[in-house]
Amino acid sequence: AGGALEWVEACDYYRFPHVLRFPSAAGAIAALRAFDGERLGRALRVAGARLRGEALEFYRALLPRLLSAPPTPWERLPGAGTCTSGFLAQADFDSPNGAALCRRFCLATWGCAVAAFNGHCCMVYGASSSAGDDVCAERNSDGDRAAYVGWRHRLLAAAGAVAA
Repeated sequence: AGGALEWVEACDYYRFPHVLRFPSAAGAIAALRAFDGERLGRALRVAGARLRGEALEFYRALLPRLLSAPPTPWERLPGAGTCTSGFLAQADFDSPNGAALCRRFCLATWGCAVAAFNGHCCMVYGASSSAGDDVCAERNSDGDRAAYVGWRHRLLAAAGAVAA
């Protein structure tokens, strides 16, 4: 066996007792002649109870892990403004979810670890300058730059600091 059949055989549905398997048309006719609806119904009830129990056990174990999941990888930078060094790229996002698009733009930009957004323009920055300094240790908030909110990606910033 190979290809799609291997995937089908691995799914729960294929293993349910109501899925009748036969090798040929003659096998299908033989299976229909030997069909026992009451036996199949009992098997389905037993399998259903077992599967519900397994599902409950799985989700009871999963729920505490989901509730204690780490927060977003983005941390809000204190203050306002743009970074003073490490500029990589910029893009405009006129959208109600522009801040999320800005952070996604940072993830798609090689070397980016910091995103700054003012409701329209997104500027993204590397984790550190060529001197190894934190690019957002100092922020420029002159004029319109005071409207920029910044986020640092915890994992990317740590990776960039190591690489610098």
